[in-house]
Amino acid sequence: MRVLATLLLAGLLTGLLAGCTAPSSSTAAGACDGVQRSSLTLASATHSVALLATSKGCIVAELFDDKTPLTVANFRTYANETAFDGVLFHRIIKDFMVQTGSMAQDGQFRAATHPPVKNEAASSGLKNAAYTLSMARTQSADSATNQFFINHADNTFLDPSGSSAGYAVFGTVVKGRDVVDAIAATPVEAYAPGKHCQPDSQPSCPTTDIVLQTVRIL
Repeated sequence: MRVLATLLLAGLLTGLLAGCTAPSSSTAAGACDGVQRSSLTLASATHSVALLATSKGCIVAELFDDKTPLTVANFRTYANETAFDGVLFHRIIKDFMVQTGSMAQDGQFRAATHPPVKNEAASSGLKNAAYTLSMARTQSADSATNQFFINHADNTFLDPSGSSAGYAVFGTVVKGRDVVDAIAATPVEAYAPGKHCQPDSQPSCPTTDIVLQTVRIL
């Protein structure tokens, strides 16, 4: 299970961000049908674009291939292998982040199928600003695999600082920020065995399943 160590908003957040059959491609892609690169305003024409079809709508993210090549390659590999298809947003904290990547709809975490990726947080210079995509990991710096999160606030305490390696941002939402907001607004409750979430220091378990139906790369 991949987790992201967090700091409590007023001090140190002691919780950790971790880490059913997938829907058919035709059904899952529906939320993002019709999205074309030509309709998007991107920072660079060389950047990849990820279409995240969710049960709340389509999220379109520009990926920073140039600044975080290893992280984007890792994300693209899992996406192309359909490893993200049908997973849940299993940890939701409004005004902080929404996390997904490996919990299947039966509540079981899917094992990572590729080695952990080197943490590129420091070398990229990217910040954990609102609506950026970032890698979840354990307290070991180079441990990120298949779990990621979307920041729902400017989480500067997740950036590299002092002895902290930080958390690697690898993309930003260019369309569908309202969808991120809708996911973040999902009612949550405390963890209990059998719920589709993970143990946490604060209520973050969605009371309704929010599904990442598929991720496709343009």
